[in-house]
Amino acid sequence: GAGALVVMSGGAPGRLPADVRAIYAATYDRSHFYQAGCFSESDHKGPSDADVESGRVCALGDLSDLGPDFLVWGDSHAAAMAPAIDAAAAAGGFGGMFAAHASCPPLNDIPLATKGDTRRCAAFNDSVRDLIREKHIPLVFMLAYWPKYVHQSELPNQGDYFDASIPPNLA
Repeated sequence: GAGALVVMSGGAPGRLPADVRAIYAATYDRSHFYQAGCFSESDHKGPSDADVESGRVCALGDLSDLGPDFLVWGDSHAAAMAPAIDAAAAAGGFGGMFAAHASCPPLNDIPLATKGDTRRCAAFNDSVRDLIREKHIPLVFMLAYWPKYVHQSELPNQGDYFDASIPPNLA
């Protein structure tokens, strides 16, 4: 009975202080940069490669800027960082563009777990490079979950708890 009560109450969050509940709730925050209008998903939702190449992507920062002064390019980690970059750029009077695709590192010709992902990411990255050339974008922030692509693995001990003192297996 007690176990059912805990499950039905969503883990009994009332047992925690309000500030802890607020921090925990933020783990599920999703900005508009994760939405289909800005972020390309593996299931082809979001901007197409043609949209990206032509510059039909989400803006960052000062929208009155004639820019773009910069581009944020990457995977879902780019989408996670985009709100902070957006706020900083707006405060500084800079305008930029956002191009991100799920599980696609902003790198040329990187082999991924499946050949389909490799082709999908290569096509997306080609469209981003064409956008950079076409718009003469001078500054590019390349953001990604680098350990996943460099070491082809997740970090050790990752999940709800993370111990940074455990080094990743680099063998």
